[in-house]
Amino acid sequence: MNLPTRPVLAETFSSGQVFLLVLIVGGLVIALVLPALAMYLRYRRRELWHQTARTALEKGQPLPSPEESVGTTAGARTQRWLRDVRTGMILLAVAGGLWLFLALADHRPSPYRFIAAIPGFVGLALILHAWLVARLDRRQDQPRDPSGGP
Repeated sequence: MNLPTRPVLAETFSSGQVFLLVLIVGGLVIALVLPALAMYLRYRRRELWHQTARTALEKGQPLPSPEESVGTTAGARTQRWLRDVRTGMILLAVAGGLWLFLALADHRPSPYRFIAAIPGFVGLALILHAWLVARLDRRQDQPRDPSGGP
């Protein structure tokens, strides 16, 4: 029996094509798994809150406040703002590292180095969003002048 000594995929695809295929499949898997995981965790948090509320009612205790359960207090808004800034900075660092890795690989720039723009722009958007939310929160917290003046 004569078995091939080289893998069949090596004859069919070049290393760049395999890298691109792995990148696309990995991106699709992440794009499907992360939102599903987030939805499941949100469902689980609501289920636990309902269980807590049910137990409190059975024991004659007051219901937990809905603001605490969904995180709309001022402290939770600040934490969300800081989390957005931190996540944006991490994504910017990942984009920079990815760009450097792809630009300096094999001592010649890779045509795929601009893929680093994706996490970079997402990081910039998160930082911009956090800045806008902080600005709007400050504006809402300022007392308004009843005379209508600026």
